[in-house]
Amino acid sequence: MIIGFIICVIYIVLVNKIQSVNIVRTGSKSGIQTLNASSNYRKNQIRNSSKISQKPTCKLTRPSIRRIKSGIGPFAYVSTTLKGINLGYKISEPNSPENVMIVDGTGLAYRCFFALPDLKTAKGIDIGCLMGFMNSLARLHRMFNPKYMGVVFDSPGANDQKRDIWPEYKLNRQVVSTSFINQLGWIREFCAILGLPVFIERSTEADDIITSMINFIREVSSENSRKLKDDEYPKEISFAKNTTRGIFDKFSNNLKDGSDQTAVISDFVASSDGTRVDGDDMESIGLGYDVTVVTADKDLLQILAQNGKSKVTVKIVQPHKSYRIVNQHTVKKEYGIDPERFSEYLALVGDSADNIPGIMGIGPKTAPKLIEKYKTFDDILTSEEINNLTKKGGKYSESVKMAHEFHSIVKLKKNLRVLTSMDQLVKSSPLSCQLAKFLKMFSLQKASSKWSMFTK
Repeated sequence: MIIGFIICVIYIVLVNKIQSVNIVRTGSKSGIQTLNASSNYRKNQIRNSSKISQKPTCKLTRPSIRRIKSGIGPFAYVSTTLKGINLGYKISEPNSPENVMIVDGTGLAYRCFFALPDLKTAKGIDIGCLMGFMNSLARLHRMFNPKYMGVVFDSPGANDQKRDIWPEYKLNRQVVSTSFINQLGWIREFCAILGLPVFIERSTEADDIITSMINFIREVSSENSRKLKDDEYPKEISFAKNTTRGIFDKFSNNLKDGSDQTAVISDFVASSDGTRVDGDDMESIGLGYDVTVVTADKDLLQILAQNGKSKVTVKIVQPHKSYRIVNQHTVKKEYGIDPERFSEYLALVGDSADNIPGIMGIGPKTAPKLIEKYKTFDDILTSEEINNLTKKGGKYSESVKMAHEFHSIVKLKKNLRVLTSMDQLVKSSPLSCQLAKFLKMFSLQKASSKWSMFTK
């Protein structure tokens, strides 16, 4: 009797559970739609299954979907993000920033050279630097899919001007080997074959070229943009709705830093400062450019200044094993200062990578306090704290006297005439025949599939 009673209870619980569960219907082999409905509604849907497969359907790119919180019927209102879903119909999206990627070619090649020092061809030709650069470039292009792209290199004699100010500038670095010089030439040739814009300025470092390019992009964005008037009241508009009031979309940077930028298009489009913007104004206002700079150079953290104040967003991707994204918030968190004053920080603390000693007695803890306390670099140098160091004499006094020179070295130039139009960053048609010969020359034919995105 007891066993029979337990079986009856289990049966009743299971029946109730089945009637309350979500219905899963399949519109196609690759499509799944989860519904929240009553038992009677489910029976009607099963009888009319031929109608359910009608478009629009949802194609699931990966089996990850969050529960629908509200609504009933075959197209319930989705109040949470559906991850990995690509709709079967086209959504009219608002204007989005155009992707720009600028690569510090010399810096990336230098890292690849030391990462793969022993890689050679069957004939004994060193190709570690070349192979590493090619793989990194392909991966970066897949990650960001830029509309505009440029690869920047140091020119011979790039350090001469700064060595006139500080003779020991970068003298702590290893002597560049013949192997690296050869592979750097092949890398430039490879970029040209792919149709990628290459930038080299006589006696100029890549850092200064990149900074000037960023400054130009900001100016272009400002010229093509206008601000909303005070009396303009931005209307709420809808860019993406289906016939049953479901709003769908998904954006993801899919990067290794663990971030997952997911967004749902709502009944309005918000600007970077949170202002609601009328759709009629989107073209005239413009959303500018999303610029990614690939570099491991600490000096270039200066270019992150003014993010959020213009229609240009700049971030740095550091080419380590896992590509790390750095923005103005990262600088503030790790160094305690804003990026626009990072050159002052380097002048005070020094930069071991460039063999700049900084001011003796000023370290990573003291420098942010001085920068926060005083508005300008001159104010810092005339402060009581620095005067106390000068009174100690010797190397303390000498380092203070060199502070202005250190600052002029680490502060990047932004007014070089590098770009005159964004068209200079547009990729040209690749030379497919030359690419095949180039890969064959270094026994890299098997890697040709990695460059399909450039040759299309």
